[in-house]
This record gives sequence, structure tokens and C-alpha cells, in this order.
Amino acid sequence: MQQHWKVGDIAKLTGLTVRTLRYYDQTGLFSPSGHSDSGHRLYNEADIRRLQQILSLKELGLSLEEIQSMLQGRKYAPSDLVAIQIERVRQSTKTQQKLLAELEHVAERMRQQEPPSVL
Repeated sequence: MQQHWKVGDIAKLTGLTVRTLRYYDQTGLFSPSGHSDSGHRLYNEADIRRLQQILSLKELGLSLEEIQSMLQGRKYAPSDLVAIQIERVRQSTKTQQKLLAELEHVAERMRQQEPPSVL
């Protein structure tokens, strides 16, 4: 007999929120394989394997749209995944460098006892 889990059970197992799982269902990224007579979402082992794939791809830096595309058959070579991660790190680095420069500017104004400026 196949085991089924409700959305709350899946949330506890994965650390995701019920709200996140419902959102994944609404977007078609991760839907339950069935529903109980009372309308509760029911997930089976195959569903859990799919969710594990989703979470693994998310950890690699793919967006939910990219994950959905991949799970619908678009092939990503390992080099594609690395390129996506490189670009995300570049963007994050640029953002962090900009923030650092702004903080250094604020720190210098504070050292000179100048009033803060929004410019």
C-alpha cells in the first residue's frame, strides 16, 4: 500500500512552509498527485522525489521559472548551471561592492562629523 502525506506533513519533512507548498501548487511547479475526499492535498513518494529535485535545483541557484522549465523537459548541461551560478555571484558581488562603497562614504562623513546625506 502506497503512503500518502498531507501538505502539513510535507512542510514538516522539508522545512518549507505550507504557504510555499501551496504557492508551488498554484504555479504548477509542485502539485500533489491526489486529494482526499475532504479536499486535502495528498502527496506520494514520487511527489516527494520531485520536491527533492526542486529543492536541489533551487540550492544550485536556479529560479523557480528555470526549475519549472527544466522539469518540463528543457535540458540544462552542467556547464549551463555553472554559468547561471557565476552570473548570480557576479551580480551579488556588484551589489555588495556598491553597498560597501556607500557605507565607506557614510563612515567617512561620520568621521568628519558631517551630517548624513541622502545624495
